[in-house]
Amino acid sequence: MSKSFLRSSRLISFITLISRITGLTRDVLIASWLGNSWIQDRLSYAFAIPHLFRRLFGEGALSSAFIPVLSEKLTKEGKEAAGKLFGNVATLLAIVLASLTAILLMIILGLSFIETDTIQTKLTLGLTAVMLPYMIFVCLVALFSGLLNCLDRFGLPAFMPIILNLFQISAVIFANYGLSRFGVPKYQQVYALGIAVLLAGVVQLAVMIWSVRKAGLKWGFDLSTDSPELKRIYQMILPVMLGLGILQIGAWFDNQVILSLTAGSSATFTIFGKTISYPLAEGALSSVTFARRLYNLPLGVLGIALATAAFPRFGIYAAEGNYEKLSESVSQALRQAIFQGLPSGVGLIVLANLIVRVVFQRGAFTAHNTSETAFVLKFYAIGLWAYCAHHIILRAFYSLNDMITPLRIMMFTMILNVAMNVTLLWLPALRQAVFGLSTAIMVTINVIILSMILSKRIGNLNSRAVIICAIKTFIAAMIMAGVVYITQSSLTQMNKYAELAICLAVGIIAFFSSAFLLKMPEVKELISR
Repeated sequence: MSKSFLRSSRLISFITLISRITGLTRDVLIASWLGNSWIQDRLSYAFAIPHLFRRLFGEGALSSAFIPVLSEKLTKEGKEAAGKLFGNVATLLAIVLASLTAILLMIILGLSFIETDTIQTKLTLGLTAVMLPYMIFVCLVALFSGLLNCLDRFGLPAFMPIILNLFQISAVIFANYGLSRFGVPKYQQVYALGIAVLLAGVVQLAVMIWSVRKAGLKWGFDLSTDSPELKRIYQMILPVMLGLGILQIGAWFDNQVILSLTAGSSATFTIFGKTISYPLAEGALSSVTFARRLYNLPLGVLGIALATAAFPRFGIYAAEGNYEKLSESVSQALRQAIFQGLPSGVGLIVLANLIVRVVFQRGAFTAHNTSETAFVLKFYAIGLWAYCAHHIILRAFYSLNDMITPLRIMMFTMILNVAMNVTLLWLPALRQAVFGLSTAIMVTINVIILSMILSKRIGNLNSRAVIICAIKTFIAAMIMAGVVYITQSSLTQMNKYAELAICLAVGIIAFFSSAFLLKMPEVKELISR
């Protein structure tokens, strides 16, 4: 690799920041348009399926299984051999995805003839069917992105979500200000978003094909299944999918639970002859969805950017058997994940209500919606540092071709996560916020256990430096939280936008000043060339 992963990370972070801003713009428009309503609940649920595949493959499983094999192929045999492998994988992936999409669409069609007793059910099935084929495009785009990353090209792959966001923004504007003028009800207007997602997928794939050709790598369609590299990817893909995608799979399962236990046309349900009130009200899934979007902003800009840039380097060191360099790189990435993720999480907790009020509260999104969303956000923010570190640790294991160890640990914590959700959900003091709390606890346990195992596997991860970094970062973050709290308390009469800007500026200055006084090397690492 010709660039340090921190420099590549900064490029990815910059583009990802633009991506998150456009995504946030989309969410602001949707919130203003629909609010925390049953229509928004169904839209969130339907988009969660292609979103699951985007996160799972675009930032996870497929890339994690494919990149180590492709990196090794490029290093040992060159571009021609790598292009042949890529064409083989792309061809087979397209066939599998098209078949899976067809099967799922048939299931949805069958359900539409059975479960059509309410308008809510019809909308859920209809939106899911419209957006489902997007998973074909997004998974193929992820494969092309992995190839470009191995060629040391990170910019365009990071730009792909921006295309999706722009299409969705256009669709919301068209629906809200165009279709509404013709009397089209909102539950039908939302189909414009589904169509926009499909169109975005076509454009994304076309751009990626052009980019790979421009990079000088030739590939073609290949249906063969006897390649040894292909067999290695087969063996890795499922455990990686379950392992790295645990947050996404967990979030999708949470959506199922939330929608199932949300009061609709009836406030109660009967089980074993006993009448029970639904624990959640309409809009519960919307508040969880918007809270996830907000914590995903720093997660994408920080954690995923670090992991994406570091992963090819991890793969090279692992292939060379250079565990000393691998350990050093993982340790550095973990320290940066903590240094950036912990204060971001603390900041979200302190400023949750103000942030949600500034970002979403307008139009159909009420002050009550703000309070609900901010409450959920605080619990997700507790584990932000762990979400960032989680992506680093998993990619370190995957660079060693060890998919089973993370999978075993995460399956155990997933059981704990489900148990917490289905029990604590009934507590009036928590309700839907339990999904944020359980996720934070689950991922934190994962990071701690996996770090201990990895340290024994490749040598000490310089745990002393990581622990010192965590302690000093916590101290600096607490100082920042105190300064921001005092600042916010004195700005009660100020415009909310100016209030947030001042609080953010004060918080950043307070944190970095504290980190500098604590002589943290992570400050220099972050800003150095």
